[in-house]
Order: sequence, then structure tokens, then C-alpha cells
Amino acid sequence: MDPEDSRNLQKNYLNFPFISICVLSMALFCLFQHFDAASSTQSLLGKKAPLLEVQTWIQLPPNKRSLDISDYKGKFVVLKFFQSWCPGCHSHGLPAFKRLVDHFKNDSRVAFLVVQTVFEGAQTNTPQKLLPTAEKFGLTHIPFGHDGDNRGSPVMQR
Repeated sequence: MDPEDSRNLQKNYLNFPFISICVLSMALFCLFQHFDAASSTQSLLGKKAPLLEVQTWIQLPPNKRSLDISDYKGKFVVLKFFQSWCPGCHSHGLPAFKRLVDHFKNDSRVAFLVVQTVFEGAQTNTPQKLLPTAEKFGLTHIPFGHDGDNRGSPVMQR
């Protein structure tokens, strides 16, 4: 082994404890953040949900031109946010959501809403993508909303 390589190897091993401590510190920080978040969600119980304020909807219930979470008072509302360009949304997120919808399809206490957000890709995430996406995943009985325009998504900015 070249003496220079040997010195570099020794430096790397000397840095190993420092790096380990940094990684452990970050892991503990994340763990405590998780517990703080979990305890703060308890304070949300019983509080009124914020309005979605989504302007564009398809597949609404009869006689509805718009909707919001307040329309589902007393129900568990499952919201799925996605972007039409997102490969993970199409390969994992929406199929998993479909399984969830199928599992609770006969439970009147559960409502499902899907919202396409526009925090990226305003040219791709258009209202015209809603129906093809709903059809692709067999979700034509679930309201789909489009949140945003070329300036972004109001829901995601909160």
C-alpha cells in the first residue's frame, strides 16, 4: 500500500467516530421530532378541519358544483394528493389508495377525495388529467379536484 493511501485511510478511520456521532445525533433528532409531531396531533382532535378551497372538481355527488372537507362532517375523510407527472404516484400511491377505497367501500363513515396539486409541473398537472387518471385506477366514483394553476397550489402553500 502506498504511504499516502495509508495516511488517508488513517484519517478516514479517525473521522469515523465523529461521523457516527453526527449520524446518531441526526437519528435522535428525527426521532424526537416524530414524537413531538405525534403528541401535537393529539391537540388536533375535535378541531375543525381547514378548508381545502379547491376550485375545480369532477365526479361530484349529484346537485353539487363544489365541495370541501366541511361537507363530510362526522366522517373520516381520506385525502389523496398527487401530481400527474409523478411516477411514484402512479406506481404506488394511487394503487394503494384504490385498495384502501375498495376495503372501505361499504363503510358510510369513510369518505375519499383526491386532489391533484400543482406545486411543480403546471404544464403537466392540468385539470384535463383528472378524468384519465381516475379511469386508469378505477376511481371514477371518487371526487377528483385540481388545485392550482401556473402559480402553484394554494393547498400545498399552507
